[in-house]
Amino acid sequence: MSRWQGAKVIPPQPAGGGITAGGGGPLGNTGRTDRREVRSPLPTLASDGKASSGALVDWLSFTVRPQGEDAELLLQDPTAYIRDLVLKVFCGSSIYADEVENRGLNGYKQRARILVDGQHAAGSFAGCGGNKGTVNIQLTGTGCAGVRDWLSVAQALDRLDAKITRVDLAFDDYHGRCIELDRWIEMSQRGEIRAGAGQPPKHRLITGDDGTTLYVGVKGSKELCVYEKGKEQGDPDSPWLRAEMRFWANDRVIPVAVLTQSLSFIRAAYNVLAELPGDVCERIKTIGRSVSAKAVAALSWARHAVGPLVHVLACALGEERTAELLLTDIRRSAIPRRFAGIHRDQLHHQLQVALCPF
Repeated sequence: MSRWQGAKVIPPQPAGGGITAGGGGPLGNTGRTDRREVRSPLPTLASDGKASSGALVDWLSFTVRPQGEDAELLLQDPTAYIRDLVLKVFCGSSIYADEVENRGLNGYKQRARILVDGQHAAGSFAGCGGNKGTVNIQLTGTGCAGVRDWLSVAQALDRLDAKITRVDLAFDDYHGRCIELDRWIEMSQRGEIRAGAGQPPKHRLITGDDGTTLYVGVKGSKELCVYEKGKEQGDPDSPWLRAEMRFWANDRVIPVAVLTQSLSFIRAAYNVLAELPGDVCERIKTIGRSVSAKAVAALSWARHAVGPLVHVLACALGEERTAELLLTDIRRSAIPRRFAGIHRDQLHHQLQVALCPF
């Protein structure tokens, strides 16, 4: 049974529409909470029938509580149950579960790693055996990138009466034209970034070799993270910025609508996010930018790590023999970990675009 009476997946839009200013959680830093379901309008559908949200789901964690035959199967064959659950939720995506191992994580006694396109997605897992009989599935950014249809995922979670425990929503500004990081930093210092009534949320600023990051809000509740994504991915000259909203279910109910109306939830979280456009951020563009930035970092690493060796070999053997040696004796049939989770054909195409644009 759906948690919203009369709704199939996405709850109907209440009067006033969108999300309440407080986001269903603490209003400022007063400790006051409002545990109510936060609702959003019906998703806009693209021409292929899939939901078009204008932002990305970059982290998803949810729990289900098996009942009846499902609970029995989980006890007798946890691998079979986990694999069936992953298939039900992510049907149509190349996302699968590995064998269940007797290794604990996050309060669970057993876990299975999640694979995307046959590769382990770093940090993504399914946990069982603990936490009051629940089963937890967690997808990090690499795992989320493998989801092909978030509307079908939302429908599956609704049918299973799953509880979303954490979700990260990302808006990518590839050219640095929509996110005004410097101005937002100044606003946070003046207490002008707001989520509604109450005191201004806490903020902190971190600057390092991989760029500047602004945090607004409280980790474990509702937190905005704005950072230089291109630099974080390895390209020091990239203008790519990201605004990432992170929601936890500790003091709010997170509806499945967050998966199909991601930009609406981002816009309503803090005042500075309200005007983010809906025609900028797309998964395919983000993958392309990520591959490009990581390619820059990879080539920089190769230049420093093996460049001197290639130079010596070329001087000793000649360029043609050195090239043959690199391709036959040094090359391995594998994908670098930095490109994990990207389909091989898509990776090849994006590398061609990034390194040989003409």
